[in-house]
Amino acid sequence: MGAGVKTFGGGTEGQALDIKEFSPRVSHGDLIVFTVALLLVVAGGMLKQFHDNRTVSVEVGGITVIYPRGWYRYSVQAPELLRVVSNEDGATTVLLVAEPAGQTGLVEAVGSGIGNRAAVKTAYVQLANEQIDLRAMGAYGTDYAYVDTAVSGASPPEVIRGRKIAWIMNNQIHVLALESPERSWEESQGLFQPIVDQLQIEYDMAGSTSGEKEPAVRSVGSGASS
Repeated sequence: MGAGVKTFGGGTEGQALDIKEFSPRVSHGDLIVFTVALLLVVAGGMLKQFHDNRTVSVEVGGITVIYPRGWYRYSVQAPELLRVVSNEDGATTVLLVAEPAGQTGLVEAVGSGIGNRAAVKTAYVQLANEQIDLRAMGAYGTDYAYVDTAVSGASPPEVIRGRKIAWIMNNQIHVLALESPERSWEESQGLFQPIVDQLQIEYDMAGSTSGEKEPAVRSVGSGASS
């Protein structure tokens, strides 16, 4: 009696294999997810372009500042690095100043007025102070006010409100400030935080940072060299 010829798997020769064709399917839900993702990418690109069209970026002294498009940029002399003024009210101003820090710590420098152009103004007063973190560097924020007695024409002296942030970088006290007449302060003060949030800072890792100068305000995990 002859034995049937076997193949691997125990089946007899000539037995048909049951092979099912694989056909990937895209469900209605998958299409919705893909469409939403595509719309988000497009919307993000449009939002970025819209934002870029509304702002101007300028680099000074290793610091990139982004401010509203249309503002007037004035020529400056040291210790000022940047001065831009609103094209809407002609008074709201953004200032960036850098002065040698010497051996002074951050808190002491802020208290002594280093880098603070408003400190010599009439009736200057600090309204609030807080220690904050700026790009992994210790910084100090201050709200202040003074009286501008240099108003042109027959206008009376005007109260100016301001908000500034100070930090030590490369052995210099840097101060970024926004000032505005008190009459428009409620509207103008909202411009400051977005400008701070978009600051791009390049500093010499081998040089001094605020973390080295003022350990008391150094944030946890700042990564500054010691």
